Amino acid sequence: MSETTPAEDFRQAIHLCRAERWREGLELLTKVAQVAERRGNLPGLYYSYLGRAMARCQGQRAEGLELCRHSVRIQPEESDNHLNLAYVYLSLGRRASAVLAMHRGLELHPANERLVALHERLGFRRKPALPFVSRSNPLNVLAGQARHWWVSRREASRVRREEEQDLIGG
Repeated sequence: MSETTPAEDFRQAIHLCRAERWREGLELLTKVAQVAERRGNLPGLYYSYLGRAMARCQGQRAEGLELCRHSVRIQPEESDNHLNLAYVYLSLGRRASAVLAMHRGLELHPANERLVALHERLGFRRKPALPFVSRSNPLNVLAGQARHWWVSRREASRVRREEEQDLIGG
């Protein structure tokens, strides 16, 4: 059985995490930490994946959040650091912070498939119906719900008209 280097273990751990095999990835990241931490100089990407894996597998969300924040501080140009930070924020129920982290990552790397997929998953928010009051104001909430109802009814009506035209042969 051949012994692997910390660099090979690190690459394999990142590969496992990206493949949604978080427990295996966490085991390898822990192994890398035992060897490499003595020498220091671990990249931000390491802390990012370690933080997300800890939050996901061990429920250590606060610790995971701190590691992900640290990764963004030391390696802000790495899009995966922003992605993992966003996911940890989501696990904490902090959607607004997750959206902000995701947008920062997309500013750096607009073509990053995982960031784009997260953006699509989170959806798109329209501007508040009443921009002069806060989004959480009950009037704004009610006006937004009414706008949503109106737009969805209009869309349903448009689809019905198109279907009728198709049936008529127009």
